[in-house]
Amino acid sequence: MLTIRTSQMQAFVTQRERVFAQWALPHLLRRAPGALAALPGPEQERRVMLAIRRARTWGLWTGEGLLEFVSLMFEVAPRFDEHPVVQALLHDAEQPPDASVHLLRFRLEPGAVAELRQRYEDAHWE
Repeated sequence: MLTIRTSQMQAFVTQRERVFAQWALPHLLRRAPGALAALPGPEQERRVMLAIRRARTWGLWTGEGLLEFVSLMFEVAPRFDEHPVVQALLHDAEQPPDASVHLLRFRLEPGAVAELRQRYEDAHWE
């Protein structure tokens, strides 16, 4: 019987996330060019990997859910999910996390998005 240790499984997950990040980068460059285009390639990938890990903390696992969350981090603000309105929407018990993140674009008030964009700081990518 084959046993996969936690460290081995984590290596698989990390590799899968790198592949996803490489796939997602061209999409993100189209959706949020101002947030990525001026950065060197390794920094772009580092930020996407950071965004993926942050998305995972919300229970996001599908490619579509991850891409939506990561896109919002670049389009709106790296810590957009700390806003109370966003947190309430992401904690919606009637929707699975991957569905909730898709609804954010439609449920977020323009005022909340503007407030989040005003609080955008490059240091939040650390």
